[in-house]
Amino acid sequence: KLQFLYFIEQGNTPKMRLPTGFLLLASAQALHEMYDCAACKAVVENGAPCEQFDACDMEAVKSNAPDCITAGVCRKMEPYTRTASEIDLRVTKGLGTKPYSAMRVSVVTENGHEPPGFNASGFEFSSEFKWKWTDNSIHTSIMEHPSPGKSTAVNVGGTTVNIKIPADGEGVAGLIIGDPCFVSTSFISDVGCWFAYDFNTSHHTPMLMNAIMEHNDSDYWAILGDNFYDRVGRGTREFYDKLSLETKSNLMMTVPGNHDYWIMAEPAVGNHDDQFSNGFVQWYAMDAKTADKLTPNNPMNKGVSPFNLSVDPRHGSIHKKENLPPVENTFWYQQIGNVGFVGYSGAYGQSTTLNLMKEACQWLGQNKRSNGGTIDIAALVGHWDTGGAGSDKDMAVPEFYDEMASLQGCHEYNATDSLKFFMGHTHCNEPHPHGRVNAGFMVAGQGMTGCGNYGFPMFDTTGGRVRVWYFEVVSKWQERHFNEIYNCIKASGWRACTHLATLWLDQPITA
Repeated sequence: KLQFLYFIEQGNTPKMRLPTGFLLLASAQALHEMYDCAACKAVVENGAPCEQFDACDMEAVKSNAPDCITAGVCRKMEPYTRTASEIDLRVTKGLGTKPYSAMRVSVVTENGHEPPGFNASGFEFSSEFKWKWTDNSIHTSIMEHPSPGKSTAVNVGGTTVNIKIPADGEGVAGLIIGDPCFVSTSFISDVGCWFAYDFNTSHHTPMLMNAIMEHNDSDYWAILGDNFYDRVGRGTREFYDKLSLETKSNLMMTVPGNHDYWIMAEPAVGNHDDQFSNGFVQWYAMDAKTADKLTPNNPMNKGVSPFNLSVDPRHGSIHKKENLPPVENTFWYQQIGNVGFVGYSGAYGQSTTLNLMKEACQWLGQNKRSNGGTIDIAALVGHWDTGGAGSDKDMAVPEFYDEMASLQGCHEYNATDSLKFFMGHTHCNEPHPHGRVNAGFMVAGQGMTGCGNYGFPMFDTTGGRVRVWYFEVVSKWQERHFNEIYNCIKASGWRACTHLATLWLDQPITA
């Protein structure tokens, strides 16, 4: 077991299956082998040059193996049989330009396996996924919640679902994690999941999420990229089938990470089997900047896609990132209770993204409580904590946070210590790992190679304070607390179990 492995992705041009710039303190070979399956598929099955992946010495390549499973590089998966009969629901908050009550409600269906009684006719937009993960369809509408602050029954495709969004300006709490991975008999990512068996993430992660979200002391949940390290959508579907309808009926938010674009971590080793975030964008259905003009109760929305997937990922230079969807698909800002969130992707340059951030900061400033609004805390959420692996250094979350903090509207939050950020990428759970004490938090210890810890933070802005509670399920020293934490939360909600958590942050909210 690698109990003390720590790495940082910060290179620009890889020469190996292991992307350049991974700084290892233990067993480089283990991480190198993590990419063998993906490299084998690229070379043996898809004809990519072996030099691109430093795979010319791979036995499967030298022996002209017919495929990577036969060669023993990739594991044969059992067929996955879906057992979920409920709708696969998404509820995301409306873009900040829309009324506070706005929410995007979506259902993803597997083509030919729609749940019993599902009726897509009431959605504004229904379509098969475009470009990637095309065995799915998306059904989505922007609507208004009738009573923010209360749970209200909503008919979603023929199923009655109780949906709650917090009252405007009230304190809220939510689960924020990054880089989750798992292994099952029917799914293993092309880049593996180092601690999957040891931490039992296939079961423990969805169990914890469901236990947290079934109580009324949680308002939302978030995943900050590298979502299940899934190139084709198979593992994502399997994981989502383990989430309860109650969990899915809560607000969620997400941003893509480097593996959501290129399964082998960066564009220099990308190939056309990668999803380039196209599957990601449609699966999670955030109400992003691309949906800016789609407002609730507008009959003109019918048939209009909330996405801009005009870029054909089969064309353009992968290395130059010419085949990525427009940046507006993954940039959004929204208000949940008394928090204004801004989400973005570091895969795009700052020159492309900065004007969007200026717009978000202007919105944040206008809605700050001291300016007559109802937002107390602003929070930036992104994936990359360092440059490299497809992100420029100035687009890594700590650096982009510094840029954000200087902009009009956001500067006012920074001046009162009310501007925070959360990130993933380096697979550790740590407060302020890059300085910026009491501002930044890394939440990516979810099973991948890294510090070897596993746990979940709760971001809490209730009671006139801003706090981050961290529940450590497995420590770096392999101390284990799953049963104690899970049983307590399942029975009583997370807030009754804070004696099992560490306070990463505890500050008064200031005007």
